[in-house]
Amino acid sequence: MKTSFYPEAEEKIALLEKKINYSFKNRRFAADAITHSSFYNEHKQETASNERLEFLGDSVLSLITCEYLFSNINENEGVLTKLKAALVCEESLYVFAKQINLGECLLFGKGEKAAGTERKSTLADAVEAIVGAAWLDGGMDAASAIFDALGLDANSESGAWADNPKGELQMRAQALVPPRHP
Repeated sequence: MKTSFYPEAEEKIALLEKKINYSFKNRRFAADAITHSSFYNEHKQETASNERLEFLGDSVLSLITCEYLFSNINENEGVLTKLKAALVCEESLYVFAKQINLGECLLFGKGEKAAGTERKSTLADAVEAIVGAAWLDGGMDAASAIFDALGLDANSESGAWADNPKGELQMRAQALVPPRHP
């Protein structure tokens, strides 16, 4: 299905879908998720920038992460809170974005093209926007599929922690948890 948005949007959406292993039913959500505000400000057509989806995706990602940690890590609230913060922080999202070369899927304005595809905050924000778009498109199952692609799922074969996701999660948790002394 073709979008009636920007000519280059459909190609970038298809590339994104391949990278995250999710196909959007509503192409508008996908188009909005990949549209940086610099592109929107230059082209103001039928779609919006990804900023509102970023807002939504941040909360959806936090909820999914909390559920994952609650189900898989037997620690107290303080530890789980610190671990969640480490897992959904800008750096973690940036690592995932760089691993899949997310920058090539995004629409940037002329002044932002060169720097935007590499800027840590821009790429991390785009991950959140994509999670938000997936949630609107397919609910919690769709958003969870994106979460799984991040590599936090122990059964995942892709994502930022694909080589040893359990080990990476354990290392991050141990770095946050002070040693217990009897």
